[in-house]
Amino acid sequence: MKTPRRRVLVVYKKTSLQRIGEDDLHVQRLIDAGDEAVATLLPAHDAHLDTLSRARKALKELGVKAVFRHKHEKDGEAWDLVVTLGGDGTLLWASHTVGADTPMIAINSAPETSVGYFCAGERQNVETTLATALEGKLKPTKLTRMEVEVDGEVLSTRVLNDILFCHQSPAAATRYIMRHRDAVETHVCSGVWVGP
Repeated sequence: MKTPRRRVLVVYKKTSLQRIGEDDLHVQRLIDAGDEAVATLLPAHDAHLDTLSRARKALKELGVKAVFRHKHEKDGEAWDLVVTLGGDGTLLWASHTVGADTPMIAINSAPETSVGYFCAGERQNVETTLATALEGKLKPTKLTRMEVEVDGEVLSTRVLNDILFCHQSPAAATRYIMRHRDAVETHVCSGVWVGP
């Protein structure tokens, strides 16, 4: 009996260079001149693309049916594993669309320039990290997520890191009421950060 191939979704970030535009003449002139303002753009871009390539190859060699996407939205698919390639921001971004029963693993694709506190691996060990995760040998870390409700409307049920309630204008005061169980408080301030 043949074992079914695992379905893995890989969500990857776009690099700063890709977001700016690799054909932006002003940026290219700054890179060519070795300007300090863009010194990390090209190395971070190259490191990320290398990680992406290595992940594709590793998953193929592991016999995994992997789907690679830059953008991920709730799609109703049943994924055995969601892999993020980027840093903590990519993990946080993708986590908003992944259900509580789907395991995720983050790999820092450019650790020299990216924060990867939640990442289980990085570019240098992408193959080993993916193999270990697929074998079920990585120790899972459960993270608490929050539900955000404003005026009775649920805005998100999958906030992983934190939320900021503030006025659209940073100079304006924010007025809000906080309710927790039976306690109610009214506040006027710059805003409030809430984390799990």
